[in-house]
Amino acid sequence: MNEQLKSGHQVFYFCAGRKLPMIKKSFLYSWKTKNLQIYEIINSPISHRGDSGTLHPGLTIKEGFSEKFFKKVISKTRPDIIHIHELAGLPSSIIDIIKDQNDIPCLMTLADYFLLCPCLKLFDHFTKKNCTIQGQIGFVCSKCILAGPDYFRSDVFESASLLLTDIETRFDLSNNAVWLNFRSLCFKIYAYLRDRQPTKKQQTRLPGSDKRQEDKKFIENLQQRRTINIERLSKITRLVARSQRVKQIYETYLDVTEKVFVLNPYLKHIDKIIPKHMGTLIHKVKFVTLNGFISRQKGGKLLMDAVVTLNKQGYTDLFEMHSLGQIRQKYKDRLTLESNFFDHGHYDAETLNSLLEPMHVGIVPSVWEEVFGYVGLELLAKGLPVIANNKGGITDYLIHNVNGYLNVTCSLQELIHWMKNYINNRHEIVQHNKNILVSSNLNYANHYSQIMNIYSMVIKDSRKPYDII
Repeated sequence: MNEQLKSGHQVFYFCAGRKLPMIKKSFLYSWKTKNLQIYEIINSPISHRGDSGTLHPGLTIKEGFSEKFFKKVISKTRPDIIHIHELAGLPSSIIDIIKDQNDIPCLMTLADYFLLCPCLKLFDHFTKKNCTIQGQIGFVCSKCILAGPDYFRSDVFESASLLLTDIETRFDLSNNAVWLNFRSLCFKIYAYLRDRQPTKKQQTRLPGSDKRQEDKKFIENLQQRRTINIERLSKITRLVARSQRVKQIYETYLDVTEKVFVLNPYLKHIDKIIPKHMGTLIHKVKFVTLNGFISRQKGGKLLMDAVVTLNKQGYTDLFEMHSLGQIRQKYKDRLTLESNFFDHGHYDAETLNSLLEPMHVGIVPSVWEEVFGYVGLELLAKGLPVIANNKGGITDYLIHNVNGYLNVTCSLQELIHWMKNYINNRHEIVQHNKNILVSSNLNYANHYSQIMNIYSMVIKDSRKPYDII
């Protein structure tokens, strides 16, 4: 959006944002930062709980306050094109407002599987497998939600995090050392509370209600949610999949497959990561993962088991395992018993260049169909070969035995095999590093140009000049 503003476009941002303590009323808050006009729903009735599950699926397909506020913004801004990045905290009924009521050209980034899956990732928490069910999914979804992780999510802390970001932007504090230390302390406090005070799942029924009828209605709403969302997705002018795998998955559910095309995403801070040239002397292989230990579906258990197994096999003095980012407490408790495990905690994207400098190999252990895997791109940008499971979007840019290794079976045994291969054949790290250095040509300017070309395609379909919301 900042790049669009620099190019002279008129941009508006509509979102569900902060939830304030002791205030129940929902209202629309209009504010501006760096010439970007933001329309933020404060205290949205929809609670977005990510892969912890949607406990009120009816609200995610129709919610009056959000619809009213969105219509108000549409009327005021009169956009010529709308780009939906995600619908976290918003009902999918806004698609009907865009297309049926206003006939506005629209594209949507398929940033996850939220409109298909109430738990965001099409990962079945009950069976611990990726979900492929396309028929009667209401009962299966209800079981998955109940079996899903119960993350500590505090509206107060989530809102405080947004406030910190707002303050940093308004006063340009991104390079202020005192501010960065204060913000880091805040994140550590939040992480401490999250790890030690998990909340219990919300009740899905009202006191005194008929549980059987409530459960039946809940299952029906989950089934209806997917059916309606698939219909609404078909109305959007173009759907932008972040990888070939995401395109394949969505095309198994949608009838209008010609609307889905692939654009690999990119993040601006990756331009600041300077690739390292590996020397031939690597005494101890330093593996690193970025948020790989945050959950089971991110591969936390798989990677933990690999480290423990390798150490039992006598490899302790030959490698180190470094963790950047969040780590699930039970994985942390087990891994701290290993002398070659290092937890670096929360990190800022802007500091990745220096944090990755001592590392040799990255690991992306996700077992779910991750839509793209930014962390893989960040690791490669530093020149680090990557070991990754053959899942999701990472196969768009990770080439087996060229810039890393693909764990085709996604098994513990194969992951250990490829880790051993780098430990025992360190010259392959150097060779893969050389391959990465000669092939890297990505940058944010190219990505921005691709985005604007997509806007032009959507506008051409409708033959309208455009502003952007």
